[in-house]
Amino acid sequence: MQAAARTFDHFEAAVAGDKLVLAEAQRSAEAAAKELHLARQLAHKASSDNIADSSQTTHSLAGINELEPQLEAVRARLGVAHEDWATLDQRTDQIAADASRFAATLRNELRRAEAALTAITSATLQTQKTVCWRGSYGVSISGSPGSSELAHSRALLNAGDYLSAHRSADASHRAARSAIEMANAKVRRKRRRAARTRRSSSLFSSGSSFGSRSSFGSSSSFGSSSGFSGSSFSSGSGTSS
Repeated sequence: MQAAARTFDHFEAAVAGDKLVLAEAQRSAEAAAKELHLARQLAHKASSDNIADSSQTTHSLAGINELEPQLEAVRARLGVAHEDWATLDQRTDQIAADASRFAATLRNELRRAEAALTAITSATLQTQKTVCWRGSYGVSISGSPGSSELAHSRALLNAGDYLSAHRSADASHRAARSAIEMANAKVRRKRRRAARTRRSSSLFSSGSSFGSRSSFGSSSSFGSSSGFSGSSFSSGSGTSS
């Protein structure tokens, strides 16, 4: 009788333990479902952003699609009596971890894609400025600085290489900006030369005017002397007469 009681106690303890493990497996399944839901939201955003997927994005999308039927299978087994709840609990934990990892990858790739697209947009505006740029003194920008780097950046984005696309877009922006800075510097140099030329012309004109006034003054003095001498001579002649 005591042996039967002990056996019954062990059975009850085992049942209680199974219930606890089952409850934990069910909680893990719910947690995995939430992680997978978040991952699916990011997957939808990555699939509908009109930007080519990177290899990491493609791998994560495929992984998320594989996790969905796996989780459904585990949840179905949780409704079957006398299952290996501990194993199912471990499996749901793994599904949750995988879903979280894929979600983190998608989140990171989305940020990279958006940053690359922003850099390309900025580089496009900067290269357009070089085409329209016109400065004083006939200065302009020849060619299309930054255009080749910009085209390369777009090709990289279409290939899903977000980091390289970002770097190439930055290089395009720098090339276009540098061309405008050099053109502005050329205008400043021409302006300074023009200012020096005007000053030189002004000084030359002032010197010429001063020289003309000095020569005219000398002639007037000479004329006065000549007139005085002539008058004295005429008086003398008159006296002599």
